[in-house]
Amino acid sequence: ARAAEDAEKTRAEGVENAKLEAERIVKAAAGAKDKIREEITVEKTREAPKLALRIFKETLSEKAKAVIHEELVKEVAGRIKGIEKSRFSVKVKKGELASAFSLKKDDRDAILAAVFDRLGERIPFEDKEESGLIAGIVVKLGSLIIDGSLVNRLKQVGEGLGKE
Repeated sequence: ARAAEDAEKTRAEGVENAKLEAERIVKAAAGAKDKIREEITVEKTREAPKLALRIFKETLSEKAKAVIHEELVKEVAGRIKGIEKSRFSVKVKKGELASAFSLKKDDRDAILAAVFDRLGERIPFEDKEESGLIAGIVVKLGSLIIDGSLVNRLKQVGEGLGKE
């Protein structure tokens, strides 16, 4: 009888240990699953803007890119006008306009007028054409950078995806 009780006790302990071990394994698997899911989300978030850029580059005609470019350039001029002058406290001798396409004179003049108004002075600007922006413009004033490019927009969307 004693041997039977010991055997039953050993069996019960074995079953309990097996249950505990199974619970530990299930918890570890759930944690690993969550970690993998998080890693996949981070990777998708990082890769989404690159994929979107590639799609835009390969599918949009030059005419379509130029239309998007025009709209983005106009938005940047408006954004600059909306920025308080105190944020333009940078002291630079020269600025840069990096644009996906050559800027039309009236667009360039509108952007520079807004910048000069915010700076309180006129400074020379170097124009650079950077097709890698796909569309839009980047205004550089020393450490102050106003990025109105399609590339930047897509990056911002990608960053937002990771926060949802």
